[in-house]
Amino acid sequence: MSYSAASNTVWFRLYADSGPPPGMPDIPGVEYGLARGPACGDLYDVFEAAPGHWRFAIGGVRGTGPEAATAIDLTRHGPRLLAAEGHGVAVLTRLNRALVREDPHGRPMRLLHGELVHRPDTGVRLTLVSAGHPPPLRLTPGGAATPVTGGQPSLGGVGDLRFSEETLDLDPGDALLCTSEPPRCPDGDETLSKLLTSGLRADAPADASAALLLRVL
Repeated sequence: MSYSAASNTVWFRLYADSGPPPGMPDIPGVEYGLARGPACGDLYDVFEAAPGHWRFAIGGVRGTGPEAATAIDLTRHGPRLLAAEGHGVAVLTRLNRALVREDPHGRPMRLLHGELVHRPDTGVRLTLVSAGHPPPLRLTPGGAATPVTGGQPSLGGVGDLRFSEETLDLDPGDALLCTSEPPRCPDGDETLSKLLTSGLRADAPADASAALLLRVL
């Protein structure tokens, strides 16, 4: 199965099985679907940060218990609160300091935080910050799949980290696939097709990934 065919397959599954959850906004010119594995430490969110500025987050924390629940709550609500004050996606720097204050012993948490803004001509401009999260893939109609972020440390480990933004343009027909766990087998197209067609089912196994797929119309 090609990357392009796999992308279409996962889009169908995500949109048919889940789609945007109740209460999450529509994004003009962009379709998106969400799927969540059974792991209680996974999170995702999509919200309008300001008129014409749409944010998303996907990530997870290892472990369970009150400390893990606190980390999830901070990571879920912190970006929304800071976005309302006009902060960009590099709010992960401030969020990381808050997580370290709450749990000085360190509970690493991975998070991908992004913002979509429509370009003046066509398509969207995407700004991303990744903290210990697997790189999302840019999938093009021609079949290419390209990782779009570099590696930065996880949240919650060291309090004096600074996280940097990366920017790229998505054209009509392009998709961005974000998963909370990277593919597990290095076999090219087959890896991606397995991840997309079986790892993201609504009845996926216990180690399935949480996933977010956005596609520009």
